[in-house]
Amino acid sequence: MKFRRRRLATRLHDRGLQQGGGRCASPLPSDVGRASRTISVFAGLPRLEEQCSQVIGKRSESRTDLRDGDRSFAIRISPYAKGDRQVTGTVLTFTNVTAFRASIDQVIYERECTKAILNAVADPVVVLSADQRIHSGNRAFYTMFFELPRCGRGSTDACRQPCVPAR
Repeated sequence: MKFRRRRLATRLHDRGLQQGGGRCASPLPSDVGRASRTISVFAGLPRLEEQCSQVIGKRSESRTDLRDGDRSFAIRISPYAKGDRQVTGTVLTFTNVTAFRASIDQVIYERECTKAILNAVADPVVVLSADQRIHSGNRAFYTMFFELPRCGRGSTDACRQPCVPAR
């Protein structure tokens, strides 16, 4: 999976922009010294200044997520130190995780479809773990071999899957 990354050195103000591939792009002269809260992409990060202050104070990284329209980014906030190791700002690394999040959503959807299909099968199906313990089973398995316990809402369908019976 290919991630696009952008780095922004900041002391709660923009100092520079690092693009993937090692090329360094200078900010526009009008952007130097501009407060980060005035940049539209940071509007989705209401606690950015607080998080940057914590990173500077603790000298340790922080992570957060940002949604920009239909795009998702994982943001790593790291301390920015000069040659004398004095932390003077933060570096924000933006990793585009839109495709990754979409693939997770697809896997969840496919898992739910598979569960629905298995629960519709009339024959009992059970999945055992490596140590031969029940991992999951379809409704036919629980109906045939166990009395289906009721979920907290009074129905086995309320949970979308049968509960594992107590032994």
